[in-house]
Amino acid sequence: MWPVAILLIGVVMFYWISFCITVLAWLKALSHLLLGNFTRAAAWFAVGCGLLLWWFDENISLDEWWQVSLLLVTLGALGTFARFYNRHRRAAQTVPPLEPAPSEPERSQGSSCALRSR
Repeated sequence: MWPVAILLIGVVMFYWISFCITVLAWLKALSHLLLGNFTRAAAWFAVGCGLLLWWFDENISLDEWWQVSLLLVTLGALGTFARFYNRHRRAAQTVPPLEPAPSEPERSQGSSCALRSR
């Protein structure tokens, strides 16, 4: 009886851990998306989609899933690049180009001598 119990516990644990990893992948995808980490969000989204395809027993090959995952991560990287590009473009607009360096104001001789004599 013990070997059957060990086998059943192993099977149940496998499916329970698979379910937990699926939920974790989707939660991480959502949290990274809300934080603006688009590349990480795309990677976790691809893992979550792969696990959902496994759960629903879809007939998709690993090569097809891998290509779609790479496409999603590439789009996430482009989204991250666009976010940083817009941030730097806005920062460059606030600083005028080729602004002369500030020079030191000229001191008048009378005020500096008055301070030294005291």
